[in-house]
Amino acid sequence: MRLLKTLTLAAAISACSVAVHAGGLAPMVQEAPIFKVVAPEATGSLGGYVVLGALAVLVAASGSF
Repeated sequence: MRLLKTLTLAAAISACSVAVHAGGLAPMVQEAPIFKVVAPEATGSLGGYVVLGALAVLVAASGSF
């Protein structure tokens, strides 16, 4: 009798789990990706002109051109 109850309970649990997942497992909800917005650095030749201008001032001040 005990074996019959155990088998019946196992069949009932199996039937319930099959009924719960009858439509298939639900897809996992994924979080939206987080994008980090980085402002581009100021690039240009302004720094080069400053260095070149400072060098020209030093040469002109020394009088050796």
